[in-house]
Amino acid sequence: MTAIEGPRTLVEREESDPSRNLELAAAEAQVRVAHLLRGALDRSRLSQKELAERVGVTEGRVSQVLNSDGNLRITTIARFLRALGYSFELAGKAADSEVQPLERPGPRRRKRTEEVHVYTAGESSQGGM
Repeated sequence: MTAIEGPRTLVEREESDPSRNLELAAAEAQVRVAHLLRGALDRSRLSQKELAERVGVTEGRVSQVLNSDGNLRITTIARFLRALGYSFELAGKAADSEVQPLERPGPRRRKRTEEVHVYTAGESSQGGM
């Protein structure tokens, strides 16, 4: 019995074909987002109507988003998750062995701001009253 070389499953064949692996990655992301949003809605115990009111869209739009209409904007995903009580995180990982892994971004540094003093009623800018 000889070993079969190369990709054996349909997914492995698709992933190995550079002209097809982009579409496979997009489809997988689409399914993951739909599951993420549906799971967040289920855990929130909100109705689609209540979610629509929180996000400021129609109930029909909520249905479209939850059923993955295809090209959701990142801002849409983030708004829906936040309305359901979740924050949005995005990560990328190396799909090929020769690709360098991405580093997780560190905490955002706040810009230094000049010290500001807020004067209260009766206080002058010279420090006296």
